Amino acid sequence: MNSEARHKEGNTAFLQEEDGALLPMARPLNIRPSEGKCCHRQRRLQPGMPANPQVERCRTLKISMNSVRQLECAIVKGNTKRVVSIAEKCLQEGIPPAILIEDGILKGLAIVGERWKTYEYFIPNVLVSAMATKLALGTLQSVLKATRGPAIGKAVAGTVRGDVHDIGKNILLMFLEASGFDVIDLGIDVSPEHFVKMVKSAKPDLLLLSCLYTVTMHAMEDTIISLRKAGLKGKVKTIVGGAPITQEFADQIGADGFGVDAVDGVKKARELMEQKKA
Repeated sequence: MNSEARHKEGNTAFLQEEDGALLPMARPLNIRPSEGKCCHRQRRLQPGMPANPQVERCRTLKISMNSVRQLECAIVKGNTKRVVSIAEKCLQEGIPPAILIEDGILKGLAIVGERWKTYEYFIPNVLVSAMATKLALGTLQSVLKATRGPAIGKAVAGTVRGDVHDIGKNILLMFLEASGFDVIDLGIDVSPEHFVKMVKSAKPDLLLLSCLYTVTMHAMEDTIISLRKAGLKGKVKTIVGGAPITQEFADQIGADGFGVDAVDGVKKARELMEQKKA
């Protein structure tokens, strides 16, 4: 059975609810959160024995990292019922949002990506993990905005004409905001003309184009052609992304960057901003 057939078979499986997560009946998951390890051996204190500050710090660190791993597990498992409470608990423990994103959410998404490649996960798994990620980031967003420094750039983003999928785009935009970008989201089914209009009025540094359908890929090229005709191609950097998009396609249509996923998209955005400042 080829890869497309294997994913198709799994994607058509019915969903069932298990511990707050929606899972395909055909492939129940057994996710075990990794266990935290303390960097110092703990010893039981005798009455009147003074506490070792290093041990106490390690106990606190172990509790915090276990919470981060619970968040990672909730993302992997697509546990939309518990992910918000886990994220809130992590914040209450004083764990910085940047750590939660890097060591919890991003690690969880990386595992999801690997399981998709090895046919352990199918579209239902990916979708519920994306939903859990969106909920977790929404919980962190207010804290991120309060602690964020000066903006490092401005981005206009949208799903191209004919396409109505926005989960991946929304996750990328949350990551960009957390990384210091001001973001204008145009939503879904955005025409080339509207992209051009917003680039003229908002004067962004970056234009982010997203799609999920193969049949809507051509709308990305139409948008870049419209930018060129309007004399805007050199004034804004374009990044394209989505399930059917490849580096080869991005080069073919004249995009300035291609993001494999949300993490890579942020990396490319930063790289293009550095090039623009140079």
